[in-house]
Amino acid sequence: GNKGGNKGGNKGGGDKGGDKDGGDGVDADSKTFIVSLKDTKGDPTEKCEAIAADFGGEVDKVFKTVMTGCSIKIPNGANAKMKGDLTSAMTADVDVAMFEEDEMMFISENEDYQDPQSWGLDRVNECQRVLDNSATRLDATGVRVFILDTGIYRQNNDFAGLIDTNSDCHYSSIPGENHFDDGNGHGTHVASTTCGKTYGVAKDCDLCAVKVLSNSGSGSSSGVIAGIEYVASKCPSGMKCVANMSLGGGFSQTLNDAIAAAVTAGVTMVVAAGNENSDACNKSPASAATAITVGSTTSSDVRSSFSNFGECLDIYAPGSGIKAAWTGGADATNTISGTSMASPHVAGLVAGILG
Repeated sequence: GNKGGNKGGNKGGGDKGGDKDGGDGVDADSKTFIVSLKDTKGDPTEKCEAIAADFGGEVDKVFKTVMTGCSIKIPNGANAKMKGDLTSAMTADVDVAMFEEDEMMFISENEDYQDPQSWGLDRVNECQRVLDNSATRLDATGVRVFILDTGIYRQNNDFAGLIDTNSDCHYSSIPGENHFDDGNGHGTHVASTTCGKTYGVAKDCDLCAVKVLSNSGSGSSSGVIAGIEYVASKCPSGMKCVANMSLGGGFSQTLNDAIAAAVTAGVTMVVAAGNENSDACNKSPASAATAITVGSTTSSDVRSSFSNFGECLDIYAPGSGIKAAWTGGADATNTISGTSMASPHVAGLVAGILG
């Protein structure tokens, strides 16, 4: 359907405060704003530093690829010293095209099961539901696949030969947490479903860990945008690239615009619809018009009770009771549910089609 829809949405989507030392990039003693500049030419660093100084803050991250701007962290004390309203002052700044407060982002997982038989690989290789215990793994040789998530536990055997640890495609926007440090398991599971050796839809992809969520499963919009920025910069002309984002939060036009820029740069963006049993058009990145937004189904081919829905969805895929690799051991697995599990089925299909 048309993903134009009602994208206004609710910008809440989660607790914006966070713990000061929570590891997800959110500081309770300050507020962070994502700022897009009117002037899209040249390096935005100098203007960002000037804007930050005007508001008594400091530049947190600078974006040059998927947007021209930055995130600016403003201490709560500085807010109180300002004359008038912060929003009005930021809007009146001649260099600012758009700004929004940094949001919390979360993994799109729903519930755990007692390890029932996994069925997703069986389902995605057939048009009509047969579940004949057969599967087709698509060849994704030469395709670079970025997993924007909690990291990847590369020691799991499902990733043997798929991850080049010396590649510069790996990245983390989470302070103090390495891209291969998946203390959550979510990113590992998603990567496994996309192109793991045993549980993957595709095979032989160039798998890249882009950690934008902490080990607790949360992060910030600015951290996610930083990950998208990095992905776009590591997909040079002529390379086939796919990125999966099994995460979500409140509506963010800035995040959606960053996804559009990454698509323009040549990256196919696949995103989870979210697990609130509500309209996906009110969430980001689910509402991004240029992304492939994926809802979840059960093994009976009906919408999972938790799955978001609406005109912003492009496709449904298996998401209830999906088995894949996990952290903690070379052969560790887990069976979990969510649109997070549906999205990598589609990302694997895209990688196989491109391969």
